[in-house]
Amino acid sequence: MALPTPTPPIRSPSLPTDEAAKLVHLIDRNRSSSFPSSAASHSPFGGSNPQQAYRDGLQLPGLSALFPAFSSSNHSNGASAYPTPASDSSASPNKTPTNRTPAYVSPYASPEQHALITHIDAVRRGFAFHRQCNRQSFVAYNESQAEQVLKEFQGSVADGRTLPESKLCEVFSIAVMASTFNRVQIPAQVADVFYQAASDRIGTWVLSEHVPAMRCCGLLGLSNLFRKATVSLLYFDLGLALAAKLFSAMRIHSFDMGQPEHVEVQSIWRSLVFCRAWLQSTIGACTSDDQLWLPSTVSTECEEAPCLAVRQNVTTQITDIYVIGAKAMRVLILCDSKATLLPAIQVLFGEIGAWYDRLPAQAKASELSQTPWNDTKVCLGYVHLGHLGAITLILRKTLSIYRPKLKGQKHSMQPRERSQVAAILNDGIIAAKQSSRILYLFLGEQASIRHCWTVIYSAFVCASILLYCISQTQLHGYPDSEWRPYLSLVDNNMDILAYCQELDPVAGTLRDTLSQYMQFLRVSVPAPSRPHAPPPWARANLDFPSRNPEDQHHQTQDLVDLLLVVPARRAGPAQTSLDLLKLVCQPFSDADEARCKLTSGYGVPKVLGAVSRGSLLCDGGAGADAWMPYGWQQHQSSAAFTGKATNLALTMAQQEMLRAGV
Repeated sequence: MALPTPTPPIRSPSLPTDEAAKLVHLIDRNRSSSFPSSAASHSPFGGSNPQQAYRDGLQLPGLSALFPAFSSSNHSNGASAYPTPASDSSASPNKTPTNRTPAYVSPYASPEQHALITHIDAVRRGFAFHRQCNRQSFVAYNESQAEQVLKEFQGSVADGRTLPESKLCEVFSIAVMASTFNRVQIPAQVADVFYQAASDRIGTWVLSEHVPAMRCCGLLGLSNLFRKATVSLLYFDLGLALAAKLFSAMRIHSFDMGQPEHVEVQSIWRSLVFCRAWLQSTIGACTSDDQLWLPSTVSTECEEAPCLAVRQNVTTQITDIYVIGAKAMRVLILCDSKATLLPAIQVLFGEIGAWYDRLPAQAKASELSQTPWNDTKVCLGYVHLGHLGAITLILRKTLSIYRPKLKGQKHSMQPRERSQVAAILNDGIIAAKQSSRILYLFLGEQASIRHCWTVIYSAFVCASILLYCISQTQLHGYPDSEWRPYLSLVDNNMDILAYCQELDPVAGTLRDTLSQYMQFLRVSVPAPSRPHAPPPWARANLDFPSRNPEDQHHQTQDLVDLLLVVPARRAGPAQTSLDLLKLVCQPFSDADEARCKLTSGYGVPKVLGAVSRGSLLCDGGAGADAWMPYGWQQHQSSAAFTGKATNLALTMAQQEMLRAGV
């Protein structure tokens, strides 16, 4: 729907020198240089054959119901990037791979227009499924808006009319998103054509048509989220820069922010903020410009729109907690010592606690087990997964700084420091246990989680934390009757991963990683050397974590010795604990090798949390994106990627790294 007059401030072409124009230039440059090629190709997939480079070099793991349905297979065997899903009615809106060619197509239509008009029905089904899975957490187009764009495109092709570049960019962006949800009817090669057609049409028109540009940036950002995360950051940041200009114009001209059109614009903006924050808070994709685009909260921005529905308020809370999580990731990555860590954690706990206190009573965690299951309740579950995920992130950073002492040696701490660390560990373990219960509630209610990377990510992280606790409990000689019941929580997470792996092979990879430790811990039971008493982490309060790190220090002092000391026992169990600790500490695992630094901008877009030695590959186009934690590119390492994309112009330093087997 068009914005009300006066329109000139909203569609102003006078922005070529601001941040938005710079981002447009960077995206345009990135299309030709992200994957350097000797061929004069603007393909985002690089090389002279974009389809082959796409199949050989890129991994597309699942987005979620918050970022849904980007599944992939191992491309090394030449399999399609869009494999046929397992037998599941939710896997595809229609499993019959048929498309109808229109009765008439203008001979002046371009090849990509022919491809889209041929698959137009499949695009409609795929986009409808995308809307069904998103549950209002990502808003670019609703069904009627997408249908209007597609019908206008169909009419122009039939009549031989030429649509503006902005309209073509919109329709191909919709097709890109639809192709990820209807992989049976839209082949991978056709999806490649859609993406190239959309990305090639991002240009200076975005500076005068803000709302369509924000929508396109959101869809193209999502499509790049696991192809190349740094490109995704560019699209999200461009959309946020345009939104900032749009909101400024609205306020200057005293527009009513409660009008439906403006509420819709705010929903698009909130979706961009959410995507940007999720990318940063989970895999550590940070740049020096994060604070420019991520607000401290989105709730205050929406206070001027009183007509927000209950579900929109819930999704606002989802965005808020992921913004806090993004800030936590940025702060924690820069904490490189115990002296800087604890003060930073106190501030972060304060922000998390303040956010939780602002939640209305009907949005508290207790409602998850008391209210009927519906879409709002599903969104509420994701709210608390984000909340608990921020707390487990603090735990993981603490473990990466307070590395466990070997051979029974203890950390030397002052009493106050010891109580603070104990409370942080206690809160983090409670959060992991609560997350596991929420995830299993999703599975029991048969929620749409097979497409959900937030669920997969949370299940893997929580299972890793609990397995580490169990391993340490075994090493300290507690009887198996005290820790074995907690394996059931790990089993819950493993069931989640098994359920998701039917559509997302990366979930299977993560499950296989944990399965070997599960089997070892089930059979490797040392003789107990302690009295029959539960370990301190098992006694932890089952309510939501304390927001004051000192509240529970009188109960958890021995938790420090349990989790931060590796007894001088058998080498096998001790190594298992250290291996699990490395999984728990991702994306902070490489902190002792070399400190990751924020970039000065997008020139060399290093993704924080990536293995530091892989960051030198950034200039060649594979970069830190190919070293994502949690196995997002498990099947395609940087070396494999650059080896197959033969046209990449590698620097001497990169060649040395590849020869060294890095």
